[in-house]
Amino acid sequence: MQPVQPPLRPLQALGVLAICAFCGVGGGLITWFGSQALVSTARLVVSRSVATGTVTDARVMQGSRSGTSYEVRYAFSVPGDPTRYTFEDETGRTNLWATLDDEATWREATTTQRVPVEYLPSDPHVNRPANGTGASFGGDQAAGLCLGLSLLLPSLLVTLGVLRGQIRRMTGRAG
Repeated sequence: MQPVQPPLRPLQALGVLAICAFCGVGGGLITWFGSQALVSTARLVVSRSVATGTVTDARVMQGSRSGTSYEVRYAFSVPGDPTRYTFEDETGRTNLWATLDDEATWREATTTQRVPVEYLPSDPHVNRPANGTGASFGGDQAAGLCLGLSLLLPSLLVTLGVLRGQIRRMTGRAG
């Protein structure tokens, strides 16, 4: 039989709960955004239309670990809608940089000032370059989901453990 740890003193418990609340809220938000990104990607795989976007800016980025990436910003319209859409994420940020598959795709896009864009007909805010690195299912979206869950779940478990210990302390039960 393992020895029972005494419950935390009230101030210690409050500190642990505050840290758990911070990690839990952060983990919950990251989990939400990661799951929304996965859902958006899945919806694009199932139901998408293609439009021609206008390249508004282009750059080449060098990363010591990631290597070279070829990025563009674009805008596009859909038939019957005067709104100009750009590459967005689940947090609502717009006009983001989108990474294209390779240098040849990037050169063609920057030369012609055109890039094919996949979008969700029911919500054109959900879009990505047809030849972009985000066109694969999973990857960054799953990483965000896993990061969020790795913060959220331990926070919930520790919170339950601290609350259980405090209830036992208040009721006078040692074990």
